[in-house]
Amino acid sequence: MNFNETTQIGNFLVTKQAANGNNYLKVQTVSNTWTITWHESTDIYHIIDSELNASEDINQAIHVFIINLYLFSTTMDAQLIQDQINIIANHFQRIIDNIHNQNKEEQDQEERESQTIIQQEKIFHELKQYVQDTPLSFP
Repeated sequence: MNFNETTQIGNFLVTKQAANGNNYLKVQTVSNTWTITWHESTDIYHIIDSELNASEDINQAIHVFIINLYLFSTTMDAQLIQDQINIIANHFQRIIDNIHNQNKEEQDQEERESQTIIQQEKIFHELKQYVQDTPLSFP
């Protein structure tokens, strides 16, 4: 994300900010009735900063994560909130990992297909060269 650029995900606004030599991600409701901020030293900061707008699936995962934080942060049970944040953060990371693994598998398949095409082209050129270099002989 670029600094001071705001991206809307559902009813939330995500903004990357800098203050006092530190970087932050601020998420707030569109109505500005709720806000959460992550410092650049947190994993969530780096996940959202690097993955936001990478794909619709990732944006949906980020949106669900933020909704859950919103819902649980308005509950007055500190241990419940901490447990839920840990569960959601782990789930969110698995979703990101799965999307990256799918992309990696697709890239690997494309690489295998490219290598097959290259090998076929090489064989074709070798055969073509052989035909050109071999004199015709009739019995």
